Amino acid sequence: MYAHAWRDSGARALPYRDATSQLRGLQPAREADRLLLDERELAYYVRFADPGHVVHLPSIDFTREEAVLVSTGPRSSTGYSIRIVSVVEERGRVVLTLRERTPTLAHPVRATATYPYRLLVFRKIDKPVYIVWQGRP
Repeated sequence: MYAHAWRDSGARALPYRDATSQLRGLQPAREADRLLLDERELAYYVRFADPGHVVHLPSIDFTREEAVLVSTGPRSSTGYSIRIVSVVEERGRVVLTLRERTPTLAHPVRATATYPYRLLVFRKIDKPVYIVWQGRP
């Protein structure tokens, strides 16, 4: 019990950059919560997620940075997106809290397949990364 309380304490915001726009055109066809360990793994995932589509990889210094790719999988309209609620470093882990935005009747959307995803990059930390989706069971 003590180890669990210690791991989850000492929370502070972890600076990150959102590199999503640098993967313009990617269409990850399935849900993914994935820590990318190096450039080769990112390149493999991008090719696997969207075969036949050329996507230029963002500039990430994997010797000093970590990257996390999250995806909801396919959605039925342009009204879906992923919002970053927080990126927090605790004593024993890093916690990314996300929320999927869904369309409402107040905002017109176009019916077409979309693939919401986010690519977050932060300094390399020797701690496990946990992804928490708000509003999901």
